[in-house]
Amino acid sequence: MRYTLLLALFIGIISCDSSQPITQGNEDLPTEPEMLEESPICIDITNLRNIKDTNELAKTNILDFEINEGCVCVTYEYSGCNPGEPMIVWDGTATRSMRPTVRMNVYVKEAGMCDQLLKTTTCFNMLEMHSLGTQVLVYLNGSDKNFLINSMDEPLKTD
Repeated sequence: MRYTLLLALFIGIISCDSSQPITQGNEDLPTEPEMLEESPICIDITNLRNIKDTNELAKTNILDFEINEGCVCVTYEYSGCNPGEPMIVWDGTATRSMRPTVRMNVYVKEAGMCDQLLKTTTCFNMLEMHSLGTQVLVYLNGSDKNFLINSMDEPLKTD
């Protein structure tokens, strides 16, 4: 009986030390805040012709956006179960004017058929718009949200 009690006490002491997290080899891994400080990865524009099945695309509601070094970072919400694959879609057309205008839509591919409202931020590469002119007006998801891409850092001209 005495040996059983000592054995139980010894096992209890040893098990207390095993609850410590094992961190061997993880000292060099960056923490999440450090990862967020890096510059964003920008997804290229998808041409509408390259989309085979538009039924896989979930529409988004644009909440906010910000231009950051040739990219536009868009905060949006959409209905789905999965993070899916975000994309910005352009039909390839632009108005012919001093300040060309393009219309783009942000979608999420393969988000799932749930009614769960998801919110995320994705950055999209806008360098392709520089070929249209020095100043290009981009409308996102219709006419409510728009921004101006100013590729030559010229002051904006007002009429």
